[in-house]
Amino acid sequence: MDMRLPLSKLQRIAIYGGSGSGKTHFSKKLGDKLDIPVYHLDDIFHGPNWKQLNTKDFRTRINEITSQDKWIIDGNYSKIRDIVLSRTTFVFILKIPLLNSLYHLITRTWERKYNTGRFEITPLPKNVIKSESGENFAEAIYFLGTHTIKYYFIKYKKVITKLKIENIGHYTFKEQNSIESFLDGLALLD
Repeated sequence: MDMRLPLSKLQRIAIYGGSGSGKTHFSKKLGDKLDIPVYHLDDIFHGPNWKQLNTKDFRTRINEITSQDKWIIDGNYSKIRDIVLSRTTFVFILKIPLLNSLYHLITRTWERKYNTGRFEITPLPKNVIKSESGENFAEAIYFLGTHTIKYYFIKYKKVITKLKIENIGHYTFKEQNSIESFLDGLALLD
């Protein structure tokens, strides 16, 4: 896929998508390619033992990050979406087929159980201390599956509507393999 984007559009990037869509993978690769720091909202929002940051502190931290000249933020938190979208120069949306996302959720959760002996529903945020038991597989899949379905059918439409109203440049990936093709063919225009 050959996509030509002005370098000025790829300075402050937001990446949205449901659980299992590949946000973390895409943001890391894009950050490496563009030499831009990547911030995963789960790492910021969750502390030890999954303690959540209060909304005021979360918004303060996001204000600090988005005040920088360059950043990539991956994650879906409505509590801070207004801050991110008011400062972003481009948005990528990963809306891969729902069954692919659900399949990815199941396989990555099962792989974590096999590799660690625990069910971990997401890549654990860096501040979270791993529990001894991890999660129950069915609970993990139920939680992420319902979250993904909700994003796929409800949140996605809200984000797209806001992007159109505010005239924010965006691109939606609808197939997983198109992400790698995009990264391989990305041509930046000065």
